[in-house]
Amino acid sequence: MKVLELRASGFRNLETLRFSPCGGLNAVTGENAQGKTNLLEAMWLFTGGRSFRGARDQELVRAGAQEARLSLTFFSGGREQRAELTLRGGARQAVLNGVPKRGMAELIGRFCAVVFSPEHLSLVKGGPAERRAFLDSALCQAKPSYAIAYARYRRTLNQRNALLKDIARHPELEDTLPIWDDRLCRSGAVLIRERHAYLERFAPRASAHYAGIAHGREELRLTYEPSCGGDMAESLRRALREDIRFGHTSVGPHRDDIGIEIGGMAARLYASQGQQRSAVLAMKLAEAAVLAEACGEEPVVFLDDVLSELDGSRQLYLLSSLSGRQSFLTGCELPPRALGGTAARFLVRGGAVSPAEAAPVEAADEASGEALKEAAAPEANEPATAPGKPPEAAELPGQATDEAPAETGEAPQSPAADEPTGGAPEEAAAAPEANEPATAPGEPPEAAEAPGRAPDEAEPANAPGEAPEPPAPGVPEICEI
Repeated sequence: MKVLELRASGFRNLETLRFSPCGGLNAVTGENAQGKTNLLEAMWLFTGGRSFRGARDQELVRAGAQEARLSLTFFSGGREQRAELTLRGGARQAVLNGVPKRGMAELIGRFCAVVFSPEHLSLVKGGPAERRAFLDSALCQAKPSYAIAYARYRRTLNQRNALLKDIARHPELEDTLPIWDDRLCRSGAVLIRERHAYLERFAPRASAHYAGIAHGREELRLTYEPSCGGDMAESLRRALREDIRFGHTSVGPHRDDIGIEIGGMAARLYASQGQQRSAVLAMKLAEAAVLAEACGEEPVVFLDDVLSELDGSRQLYLLSSLSGRQSFLTGCELPPRALGGTAARFLVRGGAVSPAEAAPVEAADEASGEALKEAAAPEANEPATAPGKPPEAAELPGQATDEAPAETGEAPQSPAADEPTGGAPEEAAAAPEANEPATAPGEPPEAAEAPGRAPDEAEPANAPGEAPEPPAPGVPEICEI
């Protein structure tokens, strides 16, 4: 999968442009606030996702402009394809290969990419919502049908929560609660099963990449931490009185977490800044590997301001891991000796993108680069599988025979950017099942939030009565990275 050309007008601070990157490593440099991240963001939106910086759609349109138009020509599925986006009035319109789409959800899985930005450090040091958002976003790209299952769960959860609030005023409505409990358990079981299956393939790869980055000095361990033990129905019954009291559902996959340990210690509490950054990089590289297996081709990789915080050996490890993938690196300055002589270089100034001359690499730097490569190489006594090389993966989720079939006529609705953050997630609707009551007392709008940067913050993520976690920036919109 490769970007062939990006065209943009009215988007952020970018000038009207035609940007044609190379098929390998693309180094994008420029001073701060010139538009480097905006360039990556414009391409990322074609994954079907919201801005990875959490911006609202109206914030993506340049001040004074009525709309923003984006067009991406890319090679995927053995052929050249073209997608177009129009952002106007806080809404999006998508066209793929000349065919208008009903919503952004229909772009999921067509153009696949992985993004790392400084905001993603919250994967380790942030709350559970950040990690759930990451997992759901990755699953939406690797298995687009997961987005439909997630939307169905979110819709049922919203209906149950509305009913819980109404029961406080109308106790007789408690008799209808088992209907929503049953639906929530069935749709929640699909999410939990798919998340477990994904982590089985993802966790070994992330551990291997972390071993490569850290030269095997410590181990990264990832585990799924459910909020309801083994029996969700029983957990819902035990929490019923508390749920009615607070008006929200306190157990279920919308409250689960991913445990991250480095060297046997909880990374959120004890990991250094360097360890946290290395862990997130390892997770992003593992995400790219699993996505490549699911798509049958390598995803595009966007790395925003990553190299500046890495030492030489880690830079070389990261860049070697990108071999075979089209990648985009941004930074005020990028070290010539790390980029080598094959990277295409671009300069961003005032929203305009132009080719940049390659900086000369002195002989001393080249010699130093060789020394760094040796430092990054695995020790002779390390395992036969080199650190960073992911082991053979299990069958990808979506090929499992127990996959929940999509309901007839059910399609996800429109799933639902420089420095602003905090965009509100868009919604994705899933059609109700045939036996679903037409309306539940207090039923919210017919859409469910998609798994993404802010999947479940209508309710507190900590103990009842505590303030909810802040939403996490940027995920696929039906899935609201």
